[in-house]
Amino acid sequence: MVDYKIIRRNDPIGSFELQLPHDKKDHKKFIEQFECYISYIDYSDYKPDQEEYETTELKVNKSKVEIDYKEIENKMFVILKSADISLKIDDEEMEDRFTDKEWPEEWVEPTLHFKSKKKSFH
Repeated sequence: MVDYKIIRRNDPIGSFELQLPHDKKDHKKFIEQFECYISYIDYSDYKPDQEEYETTELKVNKSKVEIDYKEIENKMFVILKSADISLKIDDEEMEDRFTDKEWPEEWVEPTLHFKSKKKSFH
């Protein structure tokens, strides 16, 4: 397992905002009931036997996210500021390609999930 840090870039290409399914009046209840994590990341992988880059999805084993919320016209958005993630890449060649990338020039697209803080739904 390998640990990485995702950092949001301060330009329009690097921003990541996601509209949430509630408005401002329900937001406090939402953040009390749900926690955010990253389940997958997509990145651009270049396999030696292919001519072009291919978007590849990797499962995130563990994540800790730093997020902000903002309101725009009574709609709520979540913004990923940064995240610490752990990946287990089973394919050694893929792991080498992922690790050897020039990351200041590359991108990842995380999949944010919100899960209930409750252990059961009785």
